[in-house]
Amino acid sequence: MAELRAWAGSSEFRRAPIRTASRRAPTSTAMPVRVSQRCQEQQEKRTKLVKPAGSEQNPCSAVYRRPYRDRVIHLLALRAYKKPELLARLQRDGVMQKDKGSLAKILQQVAKWNAKDNSFSLKEHLFQTLQTDWPGYTEIDRQNLKLILSGKYIAIVSLEQRQRYKDDFNAEYEEYRNLHSLIGKTVKKFRQFQEQWKCLTPGSESYQALHHRILADYQQLHQGSPSYSEMKSRCLYLHNKLAHIQSRISEFDQL
Repeated sequence: MAELRAWAGSSEFRRAPIRTASRRAPTSTAMPVRVSQRCQEQQEKRTKLVKPAGSEQNPCSAVYRRPYRDRVIHLLALRAYKKPELLARLQRDGVMQKDKGSLAKILQQVAKWNAKDNSFSLKEHLFQTLQTDWPGYTEIDRQNLKLILSGKYIAIVSLEQRQRYKDDFNAEYEEYRNLHSLIGKTVKKFRQFQEQWKCLTPGSESYQALHHRILADYQQLHQGSPSYSEMKSRCLYLHNKLAHIQSRISEFDQL
């Protein structure tokens, strides 16, 4: 029973799988969360290292010695960049002396230029060359890249493409909401079990009854079809996919 109590009080059941979801039913295609860009910005803040004065090298970076062209490609695969912000992002990981001043030439080779906002996005044929285990990627980056590679949700360039993305979003958003709601109810139920458990006298009739109920619910939760873990995995997948589609739509709408 101690193991079950520990499980019921673990971090798995102290928080919902996707905590930032809205409590109100949305009235549009807006996601309850905007995760991709925020997570990427937080990761960049954590990994930003102080460089010696007058130096743009960071030999400790995992991508520092990788080909400069590959570094540019793997950044543009995730989202569009304006040249100054792309250069700043590259410098955070360090830039070798031989690569300084070569960004413009590389962008001509690997990127498409958007005249509306002066941004660059990766040419479509280069998505086939990407490494999903690229050392500069966070786990969120890798998940988003897998979505891009599987669904080709690249930067939007037309109203027709925007509508297709919106239709894809709407097709799976209801499933996401239902899964998130179901998981939230499960978390709440076992949290209530934990609170009830604290108030009972060990060995009492009520104590034993709650003990059997928790065991039964726990077994049903993990032996059902789909199981709780399968629902969580599906919910997280949809969360990342829909957040990525939304980010593409938002990028286009801001042009």
